[in-house]
Amino acid sequence: MRSSIACLRCRTSKTKCDNDNTGSPCDTCIKAGHICEFPDPKPLPAKRSKPPTVPRQVVEVGHVRKRVKKLEDATSSDGSTAAALAQEVLSAPYLTVDLWHQLFDIYKLHFATELPFLHLPTLKVIVHDKENERASTESNLVLLGILALTARFHPDLVKNVVHLTHEKIADPKSRGILTSSAPTMFSEYFANALTKALGQLESALTSATVVRVQAFLMLGLYKWSQPNGGLAAWMYVGVAIQMAQGLKLGFGDKPLGGKRTLPMSPRSSKSAQPPSDLWKDQEVRRRTMFSCLILDRLLSCGSDRVSMVRSDDLQIQLPCTEHAFDLGRVVYTGFLRQMRHGMEPPIDDSLLSRFVQLADFWGDITKYSFGGGRHTESLPPWNQESTFSQLNKKVDAFYADLPEEFTWSSSNFWKHDSSMYTSLHMLGGLCKIMLHREYIPFIAIKCSEPVGPLDEPVFDRETVPDHFWERSAEQVFKAGRHIIDLISTCRDKLPHSSLVIFAIWQAAFVGIYARHYPHMDTQNHMVSKQEIEERNSGAMSKNTQTGNTSIAFQALTKVAPY
Repeated sequence: MRSSIACLRCRTSKTKCDNDNTGSPCDTCIKAGHICEFPDPKPLPAKRSKPPTVPRQVVEVGHVRKRVKKLEDATSSDGSTAAALAQEVLSAPYLTVDLWHQLFDIYKLHFATELPFLHLPTLKVIVHDKENERASTESNLVLLGILALTARFHPDLVKNVVHLTHEKIADPKSRGILTSSAPTMFSEYFANALTKALGQLESALTSATVVRVQAFLMLGLYKWSQPNGGLAAWMYVGVAIQMAQGLKLGFGDKPLGGKRTLPMSPRSSKSAQPPSDLWKDQEVRRRTMFSCLILDRLLSCGSDRVSMVRSDDLQIQLPCTEHAFDLGRVVYTGFLRQMRHGMEPPIDDSLLSRFVQLADFWGDITKYSFGGGRHTESLPPWNQESTFSQLNKKVDAFYADLPEEFTWSSSNFWKHDSSMYTSLHMLGGLCKIMLHREYIPFIAIKCSEPVGPLDEPVFDRETVPDHFWERSAEQVFKAGRHIIDLISTCRDKLPHSSLVIFAIWQAAFVGIYARHYPHMDTQNHMVSKQEIEERNSGAMSKNTQTGNTSIAFQALTKVAPY
């Protein structure tokens, strides 16, 4: 339908302007690759005296097609060709400063917890000065990585890219006819551009820099979010870890003890850089290494996937707060798995440093679970020396040591207004579910309450401490309810990361289990008494319509297109 308000370009060229009257770019400007601007309430621009005989958008669409062809034909291994390809993609007119700011916000919401190494003030300087050619080849890799992760979440960017990608994938007979496509296709366009910009295999693997580590991590996280992308994600993150270890990103700070002190800068103090810039560079290196640790622990959640990062080998302090990172403020944050001493200076605590510690614990829990869990134990779970008991004490100690402002409450959520806060508590719920489900029967039809496992190895009831099984089972359902409450509180601020989606899926499974075996959820965390009565009467509604399970189902339905 023709809009009542035409954009400036369509008015000038007397072209039909198809837009939705909301200020979004019109179809003509999208096809031509131009910035679409609408007039202010003032007299219209003067008409052209001699409009071109060939409609301008046709000419410029041809230019866009040539640009796409250049991307497809760029097969040279020369580094300058890869750099030119990245610059070609990033020079698109629709990548305005305002759009970049919106993409940075999307990145902070969905991906900044797993990949916290981006110094956004620096990136904002780069995109503002893009016309002055401040962007380097290295920073272009980061910008392409941001586009690969965030493009699918930005409708206007999707509309601009749709014509480029359509021309590349459409059958010749159907070109010019746009079809609705999944948003992920448009992120794939930028992910492919980043892969090519890294260069051919030998160049990509031997040109080791911190930014290239970050680029491989971004590709790994993107692939992890795609169907059947697990192996590719594992490989990309593995390359990033090896490169980070080759660059010694896990070294540089010294744990305080005796006469050893934390260095104030990653390089010689004779550097001409201001101290804040030196500290910022060092923090970027730390955060890049901890991103390797985080993704290593998350992707090692499965059989036959060995962790590649040893926590005990890391000699870098934990990440600082976002405020200190942005300002380049020197702070002491402590070390991973560090024994605390009374003479240490105060620690500058942060949500991110707590998330790193919990992700490390998560790696221990998944290693235990996928390695056989209770079937590998020679001791009962209540024995203090059992692996189960030791892991459970670690998780309990983590929460006991958590500052009050970091604990879960709706008021704390709004105080932080941070995806890191949400991800921290999502991961905490996962830790408890994964650990305590070991001693819950998968099919609980031969018991009327939690009584431990029904298959071997089983335990003599006379030896089990009072209420041990009830307390253990409650941890599973309580953690599931905790995740459901997070979903309800976050609403549109819910991160769409793979970690959060996995947590929602686990909570949904716990909810379905509770609806089928309500006698296991003795405190009614996941299934209400009303739902139990409905089930007994035979009038129980579907899992996807009512109760806590429906909240998880609706959240999964919402994130499915991405």
